[in-house]
Amino acid sequence: MLAIGYKTNGKKKRRKQTFVLDKTLTKTQKKKEKERLIHEFEQKVKDEYYLKNDMKFIDFSKIYMEEYAKEELSVTTYKRYETLLVKINEEIGELKLSKIKPPHIKELKKKIAKFTKNVPIKDEKGKTVGHKKETIAPKTQLHYFNLVSGILTYAMDEEYITENPCYKVKSPKVPHKESEFLDIETIKIMLALLEKEPIQYKTFINLLIYTGIRRGEALALTWDDIRTRR
Repeated sequence: MLAIGYKTNGKKKRRKQTFVLDKTLTKTQKKKEKERLIHEFEQKVKDEYYLKNDMKFIDFSKIYMEEYAKEELSVTTYKRYETLLVKINEEIGELKLSKIKPPHIKELKKKIAKFTKNVPIKDEKGKTVGHKKETIAPKTQLHYFNLVSGILTYAMDEEYITENPCYKVKSPKVPHKESEFLDIETIKIMLALLEKEPIQYKTFINLLIYTGIRRGEALALTWDDIRTRR
């Protein structure tokens, strides 16, 4: 049995193989054969391990997407990861897995914070008249960071590396945002207006109100619809 690093739970990763010696060998011959087989096994494991360590991040990210993401994640999340990986691989894609250290992750984190996106500029009628660049939101920065960490954790589980350098770097902070909600007076007006509305409207709005509305946008269309039906 040979130890080759650690699992995510802290336990040692071990590789083992069973050998059957020829019964016709003498005691001395068996000892030599055993030593030879052990040496070959250790060398094989080490060669395989170092070969994995020599893999570039961009190549392993393809393995992650094919073996893990495609099987375990939703189609929407998978597509989003494909988009995020474009910029990630531009920054660290050519680095070998074994060479990625906390300083590399810290530097990547700084670069992610400067990533931009195109935001449409609209006129008074809502027509897009151009685009402007804006820095991506903190939450999106966290998505980038978590994807890198997830890939490197998978690399650990698959014995390509012994530790995830992201564990030693603080993830991007996402400012706490208060949930939007309706005030009591607005709710009273809404409930009064619902009295003359079809049952489907009453059911939907009452369900949202009494179970807790997390996002004001979720109610916007329904509220506008009720007002136009007065």
